[in-house]
Amino acid sequence: MRSFRKVLKWIIVSIIFLIVAIPVSLGVIKKYVVGDTKLPATMTAPWAIETTSRIYYGEKFSIQNGVPELKDYWTLDGTKYTYHKGIIEFPANEYGKFGVDVKLVQRLTP
Repeated sequence: MRSFRKVLKWIIVSIIFLIVAIPVSLGVIKKYVVGDTKLPATMTAPWAIETTSRIYYGEKFSIQNGVPELKDYWTLDGTKYTYHKGIIEFPANEYGKFGVDVKLVQRLTP
């Protein structure tokens, strides 16, 4: 009788563990593997640079030696936004002329 209770106890504990572990692990997978499908918030990424191929959302914008650049930026890759730590430059020989092919947008909070 005691062994039956021990087995029943472990079955119940295992079921409770699975009930908690499955949603938590699915949430972790969605966050870190699937990625975020929402546009970065305006407060987080107040700058956007639109090129002929895509839009980059960045935390900081500057012009260094006549070349526009974004620091710490997001790109839309398929259906998710990917965060890139670092700087991306938009030289005219690769992206086109700034103000014509490469357009800067300051995103404003609604």
